[in-house]
Formats: sequence, structure tokens, C-alpha cells
Amino acid sequence: MVVICFKHSSERSGEENVIKALLKIIGEEITGYYGAAFRFLDASHLIPLSIMTALFPTFTKLHLSSVANLKKLYFKILAIMLIIAIPVTLVLFFGAEQIIQILYGRQYTQSANVLKILSFTTIFMFLHVPGAHLLFASEKILKKVIVLSFFTVGFNILGNLILIPKYSLIGASFMTVASEGFSFVVFYLLIWFKFFKNK
Repeated sequence: MVVICFKHSSERSGEENVIKALLKIIGEEITGYYGAAFRFLDASHLIPLSIMTALFPTFTKLHLSSVANLKKLYFKILAIMLIIAIPVTLVLFFGAEQIIQILYGRQYTQSANVLKILSFTTIFMFLHVPGAHLLFASEKILKKVIVLSFFTVGFNILGNLILIPKYSLIGASFMTVASEGFSFVVFYLLIWFKFFKNK
């Protein structure tokens, strides 16, 4: 369980640090705008992590006893996560200006546009967390998970190297959404072919 939380936190903080380092080349102020908006992703990330922490023992048990029931539970959780993620996304998107102004003040108005874009990350993030827990319930494919994690982080870093110099805050924000979506697709495919394809 500690490994899962470490993987999530280190991967997310590592990507954030790279983005901030690139944004600092443009200016310290720009970095602050991005960081202020990004904190809301970290906060919303605790919701799916808390749910899956409670369900992880069940995932582990079903992985050993009934893959068919594991499949049913996984897709049921995905549906629940989507139901929770949509209102969270809508609140962050439509309430971005008010949230930023109340918590940070008018000097951080640029963070509102960043938060609007980053809000869509929450959908992929909520859907990705159950899959990550499911994968870590199986030690047999742990090496593949680690390799793919490096691959998805590399995708994020490369994309930011391309987009940030040209599009600054907006480029970093869109790349964060694209990276989370890409990560979800990659690990979903791994789950499907390793666990559920013939079940």
C-alpha cells in the first residue's frame, strides 16, 4: 500500500517539479500561477486515493480468488469514480475565478485559466487510481508497471519541453491533461490484456 501511495505522490511531484523548472526559465511569477492552480489537483487526488485505500484489500483478495468478480468490481468502481469526478471537474472549471480570488487574491487571476484547463485532469485522475491499485495487487507484473510509469512520465516531460517554451502556462496545463489521459489509457490497456481479456 505504501508503494502505491509513493508511486502516485512521487510521479505527480516529479512531473510538477519538472514543469516548474521549465516555467522558471520564463519567470518566477509564471511558476507561481501554475503552482497555485496545481495544488487543487493534489487536493482532489486525495478523494480517489482514500476510496481505493479502503478497497485495496478486497482487490488483493479477489485477484487471488476470482478474476471474474474482480472485473465486475473494477468496472463498478470506475463508474463510481466517474460519477464523483464529473461534479468535481465542473466545480473547478466553473468556479475557478471565485476559488482563486478567494484563496489567493486578484493578483493570481492567471491561475484561474490554468485551473479551468487542469480541472479536466481530475476525470482521468479519478479513473486512473483504481487501475493503479489493481496493478499493484499483482506482483507478477510489477516490473511492467514500473517501466510503463517511466514511459508515461517521459511522455509528460517531453511534451512540456516542447510546449512550455512556446505556450508557457497554457502549454503546461494542456500537457498535464494530455499526460494524465495518456497514462490512464496505457494502464487501462495493460489491465485489460493482463486481467480481463479472456474473462
